[in-house]
Amino acid sequence: MEDRIQNILKKADQAAGKTTNIPSNLTDIIRLRAQRKHTTNAVFVTLFVSVPLAILGTWFLADRPTQIAHQDVKIETIQHKVSQLEKSTETTLALIDKILDREERLRRIDELEAKVAKMDDSLNQVRLEFDKTAFILVNNANRMYDELDMKRPAIEEYKRIISLYPQSRWAEVAKQKLLEIKNEKNRKGDLL
Repeated sequence: MEDRIQNILKKADQAAGKTTNIPSNLTDIIRLRAQRKHTTNAVFVTLFVSVPLAILGTWFLADRPTQIAHQDVKIETIQHKVSQLEKSTETTLALIDKILDREERLRRIDELEAKVAKMDDSLNQVRLEFDKTAFILVNNANRMYDELDMKRPAIEEYKRIISLYPQSRWAEVAKQKLLEIKNEKNRKGDLL
């Protein structure tokens, strides 16, 4: 490796020519040779880049009028395509907006349907509790009348059930029971 470095340095010295100012220590010598190498490399790079650029520049300038004509046609074609794409994009965006609006409406409908379902469940629960309460009251009135011989409070309880729960089936049961009591009193009155 050191031999290669020495050979490179020797070639660089030969390419640079003799120097009149030779430094006294080794680091200055190495630094000077590195500077020469750098300068040589920069010259080669500059030549390597500038010559092809000059050739390309000449060719480009010679062919420029036909390129400009072709570019004008290409620009018009591209502008036309861009115009078509803009129209297509506007149409697509309008369609996307409609779809998003529809999706939002469907989402809101789903939310409302879920709320209604919860309300229906709650309403059904209230109805069940309502029905259960009416049943308990009818059952208690029946016990008062049949088992406890509390005829007048039982009749009042039946009337109360009819007024509190007029649309329930237990109101119909209470009405039926009151009718039976009335018929029973009429029969007993006939017997006496």
